[in-house]
Amino acid sequence: MRNKWRSSKMMSVHGEAFKRARLACKSRELSDMKRGEYGQGSQDWLAQQTRLSPRTVNELESGRATLKTVDAVSLILNIKGREYIQGYGEDFTTCRASGVVDFRAGLNGRIAGNETAYLTEPFLLTLDPLIIKVDDDFIDTVALQGILLTLSVGEMVLDFEWLYNVCLTDRSSTWLGDEEDISEVTIATRQPYQTAIMFKQDPFNSMSWEEFIVYIKKVDDARILLTLNLAFSYFKKQTHIIVSVEELRRLFELSFPQGFPYWVQPKALMV
Repeated sequence: MRNKWRSSKMMSVHGEAFKRARLACKSRELSDMKRGEYGQGSQDWLAQQTRLSPRTVNELESGRATLKTVDAVSLILNIKGREYIQGYGEDFTTCRASGVVDFRAGLNGRIAGNETAYLTEPFLLTLDPLIIKVDDDFIDTVALQGILLTLSVGEMVLDFEWLYNVCLTDRSSTWLGDEEDISEVTIATRQPYQTAIMFKQDPFNSMSWEEFIVYIKKVDDARILLTLNLAFSYFKKQTHIIVSVEELRRLFELSFPQGFPYWVQPKALMV
């Protein structure tokens, strides 16, 4: 285990989660435990069972504890207590894009009446796919609560929000793909979570598809930087992806309609 998670180091924890787990003991029978002197489910009972001091238990539920305390309490309460440590999981989490970055307008230009209208729509961005893995033996699942993406190239900086899990294939039922609304995803640890994720622009600072293409054609930078900030229940993770400006320009000319295509899919490159 890394030094950051030394058993004797004080850490910030989600104290209310430990408190809820302790109070739940009042309403269930634990065959291998006898009712404590001060009542099963009380702080004093938990201190007695773990051989910790009542002060240590109180400190845990107030939001501060060592890894040793967390593990001792978790054993008695039969919970995966490490997931309630603030920041625990960040060191064990990897996030990478292994395929393409899909850029497209928010309107289907192939439909009659939309032949030019699609150019004025804010563009959408999809990582196809994004792969997330939490490689830890002490917790079973993590909750991914949101992803923010920032695109920067030259002087342009655009913020994007997690919109859909999608399937951008020729069999897609709509222009945006087979959409799946999401608010939170539970990810099993030690197993890669892989999906295509679409992002929409911040409506208060958006750029149209045409404006984006024109800007990329003249910008001096050689790459677009995509910064992903993933928010899990008790920790955050940041990663970076780049897209070649030269490849994007080439796709603008090779894709249909030439120069101002409906969509392009350059390769995702990890920093």
